[in-house]
Amino acid sequence: IESGLLRTDRNVIILNFNNERKRKTAGVDSDKKKYNGSNFQLKKSVLKQIYSKFRVFFLLFRTWLQFRRLFLKAIDENHINVVYSTYLGGIWTWMLQRNKFKLVYSYNDSSFVALKKQYINFFNTEYFVLKNADKIDFLSQGIADNIQKYIRIDKNKFCITPNSFKEYKDFYPELPKDDTIVFLSRLTPLKNPLLLLEAFKDLNRRLEHSFQLLIIGTGVLEGDLYNYIQNNQITNVRMVGDTDEPGIYLRKSKIFISIQSNEN
Repeated sequence: IESGLLRTDRNVIILNFNNERKRKTAGVDSDKKKYNGSNFQLKKSVLKQIYSKFRVFFLLFRTWLQFRRLFLKAIDENHINVVYSTYLGGIWTWMLQRNKFKLVYSYNDSSFVALKKQYINFFNTEYFVLKNADKIDFLSQGIADNIQKYIRIDKNKFCITPNSFKEYKDFYPELPKDDTIVFLSRLTPLKNPLLLLEAFKDLNRRLEHSFQLLIIGTGVLEGDLYNYIQNNQITNVRMVGDTDEPGIYLRKSKIFISIQSNEN
C-alpha cells in the first residue's frame, strides 16, 4: 500500500473484524488446580493437552465464522470470481469456494513442513487447500516436482511462476562494478547467513579484505551475526537491514550469493 502498487480505493478490500467476546476461563484452566490426595497437576496431564487443542480449535473456528461472513459478503458485493491466496489466506478460504469463485493457491515452501492431514488442526495445515484449490502456483519447478513425495495432487492444477510479485524494472546492471558481495535474504537458519560469515572471514585472509560484504535483510539470526562480526573483528561487512530498494545494491555489485539449504 505504501509503495502505491496497491490502492485502497481500487483493489484492496480490508475485512475489519475482531472478537469482542471475552474469553471465559474454565476452572480446569487454573495452573494452581490440583487433585486432592495427589501430586498430579492437570496442567501437565494428557487431558489438559487434549482440552487445550480443542479449545484453540474452537476459538479459531469462532473467528473463522466471523471471517466467513465478511469474506463472502466482499466476494458477492465486488463480483470476485477468482481468488489468489497464500498460506493462511488459502487455509481460511478453500472451504468457501464451492461455486462462488475459483481458488489459486501459491505454494513456496521447499521444506514441505505443513502438509499433514490433520482434521483437528486444519487451520494450520496446507493439506486441504492443496487438495481443493483449482490451481496451485509454485515458486519453482523443483518444489512442484518434489511435493508429490508428500501429497498426491493432480498435476493438471500445477503452474510455475518464479517470484510472482517482483517488479524487475529496477534490477539492471550498472558499470563500473563495485567490489561488493550482496547477500539478500531473511536472516534465518535456512538461509545460512552464519555460514556465509565464516566463509567470508576465510576469504578475507586469502584476498586481504579486497571485497565488502553487504548483508541485506532481517531475521532471528541478526543478533548472532552482529556478535560474530564483532567477535571476529570483521571490518568489511555492512549490515544493511531491510530496504525497499534492493536494486541500488544489486546493480553495482560484482557478486550475488545465495547459500540456503534448499532451492539454490
